[in-house]
Amino acid sequence: ETTHPTEKPVSLTEWLAKVSTNEGEVIMDPFMGSGTTAISSILLNRKFIGFEREKEYFDIANARISYYSRQKKETTNKMFVNLDNFLGGEKQVICALKSRWKNE
Repeated sequence: ETTHPTEKPVSLTEWLAKVSTNEGEVIMDPFMGSGTTAISSILLNRKFIGFEREKEYFDIANARISYYSRQKKETTNKMFVNLDNFLGGEKQVICALKSRWKNE
């Protein structure tokens, strides 16, 4: 059973990460979903930046990332990127998302 309608197997995102990045490099997933790419990043010693606009999937991804991080006995850096530099926005991603969730 999956937690996201388009969830990919970890083995697939792991393979993609192996053939396209080296240890220590950053993988960015602009549509993070349930965090499968983040899991692969943790398992392969890559850094990860992800974005998810749906609170339900964001929460699932955070829980999965925490679980795999504990399993590996390492901490991961959680990055909240200020979009001012990229999109000219005024709020941090997380603030914009919280605002959106409150309106639904």
